[in-house]
Amino acid sequence: MQGVVQPDASRGTRSEAAASRDVIPAFVISLPDAEARRRNMTARLAAVGIPFRFFDAVDGRAQRLPESIDGARVVRDIFMTEAGLACTASHRLLHRVIAEGTAETALILEDDAAIPDDLVEVIEQALALDFDVFKLEGINVSRRRLTIGHVGRYEVIITNRPSVGSAAYLLRRDAARRICGLPVLDQASDYVFQDTRLRLRVLEMNPFCVHQDGATDSQLRHLPNRAYVHESEWAFRRLAESTRRKILMGRIYGPLVLARLELQRLRPVRKGLFIFRWAVFFVIALLAGLWLVW
Repeated sequence: MQGVVQPDASRGTRSEAAASRDVIPAFVISLPDAEARRRNMTARLAAVGIPFRFFDAVDGRAQRLPESIDGARVVRDIFMTEAGLACTASHRLLHRVIAEGTAETALILEDDAAIPDDLVEVIEQALALDFDVFKLEGINVSRRRLTIGHVGRYEVIITNRPSVGSAAYLLRRDAARRICGLPVLDQASDYVFQDTRLRLRVLEMNPFCVHQDGATDSQLRHLPNRAYVHESEWAFRRLAESTRRKILMGRIYGPLVLARLELQRLRPVRKGLFIFRWAVFFVIALLAGLWLVW
């Protein structure tokens, strides 16, 4: 199984004239028969002057996918539908193309991404930042976040947990290689950015400049997976993963950034008093441990 990179879809459009500004390759993941979505994306990217290519997505709407994809074993019971697994497989296969390519960074879009007028400006400024993944779209409900800069009119932030969503992001080639080094497909395409095994430096925007248009129905509901097992929110694995994530953030961004994020757990309460939650003690112990390790 492998995705197919189609010829440059911007030929004959206004974005062809802007090719001199094209500093990174751009790919749009799309099912081969998604004609309406492909027309929409061609028009949207032409309007902002971004040359791109379609990447044929894996189709999981009607048949079961193999047990191994890109050399990685599929852990099927974490995917609610076969189409959801196909989405993850599509991103993984495109990551392989990027990992084996020559470009240091690539833009990845899904075919329902609504494109802002200033996307080229955002990308050009973002490329100067230090990141493995730069999220242009997502849903992040985390209240703990730090602003570390700006791209255009948007804040660049670090959050205690990267957002979900994979409709638009910049990916470094080294990060693609690390993702493709995972021996199993055991998480959705957007959750891979939270994987502590990869040690990814993830930056995000506030607000996100790209969003999903909602103009067409979701393609992820097809072919429900009977083997799917819902994981409890209180599973011990989640607690262990959260602890590993905190340690990782201290190593990637530094103990000070981790401390500032964790101290945001403090919340004002009535009469101007403050409650020190259990996390404060945990952060102090964690920072001490990190310093001892280093």
